[in-house]
Amino acid sequence: MTIAPFLRDPQAEALGQYSRSRADWRKVINSGDAQTYELDRATQASLAPDQARAPDQAVYAAARRDFPYRYETIRVPDDEATALSPGDFLKRHDDDVPGKNRSAAYVIS
Repeated sequence: MTIAPFLRDPQAEALGQYSRSRADWRKVINSGDAQTYELDRATQASLAPDQARAPDQAVYAAARRDFPYRYETIRVPDDEATALSPGDFLKRHDDDVPGKNRSAAYVIS
């Protein structure tokens, strides 16, 4: 379902600029191996090119059969802010996670 217009252009642009300016984003990667990795931007920048490519190759390969994912998040108490950049993805799923008491999910794009 799409709700439009949710934000007017000036508010949407201000939210986008604020979100992009934050330095506390963390890349979250799960390639379906039951292990989730979180890398802050400084760690991501310090990786050698082959080290940086390896998680992406694993997550894209796993996307053919499992529920892997890759996105950026800002961890806040008991909630998350999530950003999908070029190459990031979530497959079709629901957000019914035990203990999270979630009632809705939304995407602002």
